Amino acid sequence: MPDASGAGSLVGSVGRTCRIAWPNSENKMKTVNSCDRPLFFTVSFLAAFTALTSAMGQAPAPVSSAESAAAVAPPLTFPPRSTYGSQAWTKPAAMPAYEGNLFVDPYQFQEVVRPKLPLPEKDNAHGTEMFWALRQWIAQLGVEMNETNGWAMMWHDDGRLLVYAPSGDLNAIEGAIKTMSKEYSGKPHPRLEIRVMHLAPDGFEASLRKLKLLSEAADHTPDEVNAAVVRRFAQLGVNLALPKTCHYDRSRGYLAVCASRADLEIIEPEVARLDVTQAWGHP
Repeated sequence: MPDASGAGSLVGSVGRTCRIAWPNSENKMKTVNSCDRPLFFTVSFLAAFTALTSAMGQAPAPVSSAESAAAVAPPLTFPPRSTYGSQAWTKPAAMPAYEGNLFVDPYQFQEVVRPKLPLPEKDNAHGTEMFWALRQWIAQLGVEMNETNGWAMMWHDDGRLLVYAPSGDLNAIEGAIKTMSKEYSGKPHPRLEIRVMHLAPDGFEASLRKLKLLSEAADHTPDEVNAAVVRRFAQLGVNLALPKTCHYDRSRGYLAVCASRADLEIIEPEVARLDVTQAWGHP
């Protein structure tokens, strides 16, 4: 353990001497020649620190200036590299999907595609089987739409088709639509339009019962009312066979019809007459 004399040797290693006195091991004053003022204070501080630690018996061992900082203090420990996100994700990346606004001609679909698909148990004027037939057709193209992959489609009876799927699937559907149009016979047909007519269900059904299109029973299913409406329009010369559709919704109080503009010019006034006659008590 170095003593005060050791501090004197440290001063000598600086290469200069200064006029300073501090007690040595024999508790006597020792003098050093004068030097610049900063060195004077430095040596004074080292002498006082050495004397204090010598008295306490806890003087630290001197550290060589050649030793690196790593030898004095151990390096910080870091977690393994794998904990920083380099591990592979177990969940596969989702394929990006895009929105496609397409048009499927209902007449072309009815003539070219539907005969190649499984036939439903029975046709109905709601047009719901058109939607499922279209879904089957798209599935045959290799495009599966379900809740798992998040892909979806929305079909309007007038031919508008909104598809949310990857770009490759959208291209496949567009190609199938072009092929369908080439296989079509080319028979001219009017473009279909959709009309939604709001009505009072009780009065509307009462008018149909008065025309003997519904039985006198108090309650009728939506399919029974829908069939009565189709028969009434047929009496007026309007044929609502597929791909034309007619949908009656009692709970929401409306009748939605997809037909040609010429058909709608006959249907709309008739619906208003059937609804207003009973709702307002006119003859």
